[in-house]
Amino acid sequence: MFETITKHVRENSVVRFLLSHLIILLAALLICAVGFRSAFVIVRNDVLDSTMFAMTQAVSSVDNGLTELRTLGMQTARSESIYRLENLCHTDDNYYQNIIRVINEYYQRMLYCSPNWGNNTFIYLNGLDRVIYNRAVYAPDIFSGYLLEWGDDAALWQAVCTDDNRAPFFCKLGGQDIYYGIPSSRLMSGKIGTVFFRIDSDWLEEKFSFLEQYNGYSLFVLDDDNGGTCLYAHDDLNLADSLPADWLTAQGTWNSGNDLVLHLAGSDALGLSYLLVLPEQQAMQQLNALLIQMVLLIFAAVVLGTAVSLYFSVRRGRPVNEIARALQAADGAVNTDLNLISSAVSQLVQDNTHLLQEQAADRPALQTAFYHNLLKSNFVSRPEMEYMAQRAGIELTDKTYCAAVLRLFPGIDIDAIDGQTVEDAKVLQQAISAYVDELCVRPVHNYKRNTLETLYMFEIQDQEKLLGVLHRVAAWLHEQYHVEAHWGVGTPCDDLMQFWKSAEEAAAAQHDADGGTAVQVYGSQLGARDGYYFPYVVEERLTQSLSAGDAKAVEDVLSLLQTENFVRRSLNRSRMRQLNRRIAEILSAQTGVIVEENADLMALNELAFDYKGDCEPYFERLNTLCQALCSEVTQQKNARRSENVKAIEEYIRKNYHNPNLGLAMVSAEFNLSEGYLSAIFKKETGTNFAEYLE
Repeated sequence: MFETITKHVRENSVVRFLLSHLIILLAALLICAVGFRSAFVIVRNDVLDSTMFAMTQAVSSVDNGLTELRTLGMQTARSESIYRLENLCHTDDNYYQNIIRVINEYYQRMLYCSPNWGNNTFIYLNGLDRVIYNRAVYAPDIFSGYLLEWGDDAALWQAVCTDDNRAPFFCKLGGQDIYYGIPSSRLMSGKIGTVFFRIDSDWLEEKFSFLEQYNGYSLFVLDDDNGGTCLYAHDDLNLADSLPADWLTAQGTWNSGNDLVLHLAGSDALGLSYLLVLPEQQAMQQLNALLIQMVLLIFAAVVLGTAVSLYFSVRRGRPVNEIARALQAADGAVNTDLNLISSAVSQLVQDNTHLLQEQAADRPALQTAFYHNLLKSNFVSRPEMEYMAQRAGIELTDKTYCAAVLRLFPGIDIDAIDGQTVEDAKVLQQAISAYVDELCVRPVHNYKRNTLETLYMFEIQDQEKLLGVLHRVAAWLHEQYHVEAHWGVGTPCDDLMQFWKSAEEAAAAQHDADGGTAVQVYGSQLGARDGYYFPYVVEERLTQSLSAGDAKAVEDVLSLLQTENFVRRSLNRSRMRQLNRRIAEILSAQTGVIVEENADLMALNELAFDYKGDCEPYFERLNTLCQALCSEVTQQKNARRSENVKAIEEYIRKNYHNPNLGLAMVSAEFNLSEGYLSAIFKKETGTNFAEYLE
């Protein structure tokens, strides 16, 4: 019976055709499966890396805040004003004067170093048995009312205050908050008092706010210097009573059953560590969603592919055999099996896997390099910028960008700053960058032009919202650091090709902000300064655009020069002649002739000498001259390209019999890159190089 069925299958043309198409479908599904598996690995690693990165940032933020408290507490605990209270009594004449001095010194130090902790810190003085809190002095039984309000046990607090511990310590007093104590003591006489900082749970939850995206998790803050005592717990998973001992000692990231565990050590000076436990289904929400979508797509592909295969099997015959015959003809073999197809599919799968891995690894670095070069104005030509944007996966026209220039210490001459100012500016720029990233939802890129000036690139939808952010940054600098800063804001642009113009406008607006305006927007209503406008970056842009024959870029530069010099400024004849002299020098260098021997340049000079307030004739003549130069450059490039392609065609005709003849051999012969040769050949002949060679 089996032989009968086999014979029936062999003789049924529809079944044979269907099977041949299904082989092709299975090969395509194999490629898709390998690609999907690579995508799953990439997404899973990305989720783990992003979770670890967010956790590391949160731990760093907590450690920075606690280190700031430690420094403040040590300064207070070792202050001479605290030591003066060591042997005082309530009845001493200078008791109140010394108490007031301690309060004033401490809260001035607090206001300077960490103003946000004023209501969460207090000092207990052992000898006087008094508590300094909120600029007042309390007896312990009165102050215990605050402890009860915070949910803490006054008896536990008294025990901590009267012990002989002289090292900084963390402790719990019965409530949800953590207390950080900094003892004040002398070597011989013992402990004088303790500076306490109350770290409430809301502060810690704010630092780890990235965990709000998960429905359930457990986070523990452990005191490693005290045997791994748990100081804080957000325990949705109810793990506090059953934490494995190896979780408390191991560091890093690992899977335990269905849980993802991250254990990070904090600063060595603080002795804290942070343990996060996430259910894997929570941590891998993106991966699970992707997996469901891929299963649905594969199912749809199988159903649709089977239906299409059944249809074409009757209409078209056996495509697998046709492919095999084509491969055999190309290879010169007389083999009838499908090993060639199997080998081709295997190679395609391998290449696809490597390509996905390389693209995923390179793209973030390429994007960072692109924005860095854009802010530095390092792109020489439009094609270079388009190519780098394409490699980095960045669209040049799909978003709106705005440039802003920040100047610190506007009253200081940048050529005369001292070393301390340089260090202060370095710290402030890092703090400002972090604060700006915190305020902005979309990515922000920056480049430090010099010690005091930084160029920022904002991705925006509404410039008014951006101005609000910049006002907040200026107010924050003034409030937190007592530092003045001025912002200059350029015109928004929808094309990254024009971002350099927004950057120059921002620089011009920032210089106008020196009068006292915190945020100055570029506009024609700003007051003009002495001199004419033609900075080096604009001169370089004009020179590069003329050399490249980029008429649109030249027109943009001339428009900027006209706006800056004759709308925002009113140049007199002398300044106009100076501006014309520099422009004429650039045009002379481009044409290769001196001004006196060129009729067009002499006509331009005459318009500048006859200038009486109307700049339109001058810029019309200048634009016409520049467009003619761009047209000439373009024609010369086209002619050179055409000559190269003709020479390449002749070389191919003479060497077509050479088995090694190909794109690599021809590009080496003519000293051209393979990509450039292929592009100009297709543009001149309308045919791909490989097709022409074949």
